[in-house]
Amino acid sequence: MQLSVLVGLLKQLFLFLDEMMRFGDYETQRVAQLLRHNIFYEGEVIKLLETLFKAYEPFRMPPSYLADVVVMTHAVLRQLEQYGGNLVKRKVWKRKPKKSAGDADAAGAEGATAEGAIGATAPEDPTELNVDDGPLAPLVEEVPFDFEEALFKFVQQREVLSRYISLLRHFKSQPEEVMHAACKLISRAVKQCKLEPMFFHIDTLLVYDEVLRDAFINQPQHKELRHTVTYLVRRYFEVAKQNPALFVE
Repeated sequence: MQLSVLVGLLKQLFLFLDEMMRFGDYETQRVAQLLRHNIFYEGEVIKLLETLFKAYEPFRMPPSYLADVVVMTHAVLRQLEQYGGNLVKRKVWKRKPKKSAGDADAAGAEGATAEGAIGATAPEDPTELNVDDGPLAPLVEEVPFDFEEALFKFVQQREVLSRYISLLRHFKSQPEEVMHAACKLISRAVKQCKLEPMFFHIDTLLVYDEVLRDAFINQPQHKELRHTVTYLVRRYFEVAKQNPALFVE
């Protein structure tokens, strides 16, 4: 329950920030840019989204939790896309130079292992790194934020995409803004990240079939969802003609 409340508050925060940037006057947008920089500079927002998606338990948590995370993610990704190129923090592990009489400044930069700016999966434990000798020390540096890379690392996770697919089953009970956010993420995954094959698994195809067989999908408010699902089904058969192995699914 506490997590659901927290997600609801975070959603409102990012939606408000998004509205300030899109519709505010000059002064409002300036303030929003400062707030956005303070939030995104730490490089932890994508990791937060990943954690919230993975924390969802369908049989113990209300569907409204997942809906709030999806809407919040939509607002965050739109803001991150605009933030691309700005500086963010990145943690790196570097070997300290060995103390020796001959060279007190031995280069420790070789073998440095960097975490990605946002959403990287570098080892938390420095002992996991393959370093022959010399102690490791964490350093923080600034790098330009690469939105396309961060988006790909986020969307390619099966745990994230499966949450979006499962939400399609409940389209009749979800507000239009929720389904719009879900369709937008699916579109990003297919067209920006080139992850189309991830939408061709048997469990995913069964969801498409369930959605398209439902008479409610033909109502005007579900037009975007109907278009998205129809596009995925059509693409599946187009790709399967070239790669018959897909018909195994």
